[in-house]
Amino acid sequence: MAAPVMAAEARVVVALLHAAGLAAEAVGNLVALPESRHALLILRGCSALVLLPEMLVLSLALALLLRPQGRVSRAVALGMGMALLLNLARLAAMAVSVPLAEALHSEWGLAGLQLLWTALALLAALAA
Repeated sequence: MAAPVMAAEARVVVALLHAAGLAAEAVGNLVALPESRHALLILRGCSALVLLPEMLVLSLALALLLRPQGRVSRAVALGMGMALLLNLARLAAMAVSVPLAEALHSEWGLAGLQLLWTALALLAALAA
């Protein structure tokens, strides 16, 4: 199940890069930028396969805590949608910049991403 999801993410990242005017191609879950001789391999840890279940639980819990009478399903959908879009933008940026990819995979980068996902879930819960 993971391979088709990661391949679809690679195709969306290539579409984002094309929209930005960059030459790129997807081969499975690999995003190649021929002009820069750089490639990004989308692995399970960077994929929506890991992100979306975490965001589902986080946005559901925050929505139930902050707005028990609110529209919880709206908060969950909003949180997951924002997280998916942000993750695709993050993957596209990592495909273009090796230093950014390395920074996002450092301890500080991973901690910052976790804080960002939590902030997104909180915003979604408050907006619902």
